[in-house]
Amino acid sequence: MDHHTHTSGTGSTAALRGHPLHPMLVGFPITLFIGAFVTDVVYLATNGAFWAQGSVWLLAAGVAMGLLAAVPGAIDLLTIEHARRWRLAWTHGLMNLGLVTLAALNLLLRWGDPEDAVAPFGILLSAICVGLLAITGWLGGEMVYRHGVGVSKAVGHASGSDASHDATATPASAARGGERAAAPHQP
Repeated sequence: MDHHTHTSGTGSTAALRGHPLHPMLVGFPITLFIGAFVTDVVYLATNGAFWAQGSVWLLAAGVAMGLLAAVPGAIDLLTIEHARRWRLAWTHGLMNLGLVTLAALNLLLRWGDPEDAVAPFGILLSAICVGLLAITGWLGGEMVYRHGVGVSKAVGHASGSDASHDATATPASAARGGERAAAPHQP
């Protein structure tokens, strides 16, 4: 285990009733930006104006939701002490800001004439955004799954959860089969 791997979470300072806001919101710009790329491809295959206009609206919604998702992400970055020290966290945040900026540029490029702007630059910018999403998504996953950022401080012990596990089990004891079975949930 490297010195940055955590066995318990750090919680989130931007949360609603214990649920971190950033992961709740990031699915929207991810879906919208991928959708813009797909509608670009469909436009090029069909020459249907609907698809070019659809890309514009998907980009507009993606930029808006990306900016909205950035707010709780920035709050967590600036208020979780160990996250502030990680190059990983800063890279994730700054690459996402760059991605949203690139998508906004893509949107501006298309605003006056959505059909004319798809090829070659519109689809190229959409493809770059999808590639950046893959990288920043990986980095975000590293922070959550490897470092516990945004994960409840009582990992596996959510109130009312039947899936709670024994807090005394360590990764080493689990690997040896030494983890005790979870006791049934008592209300």
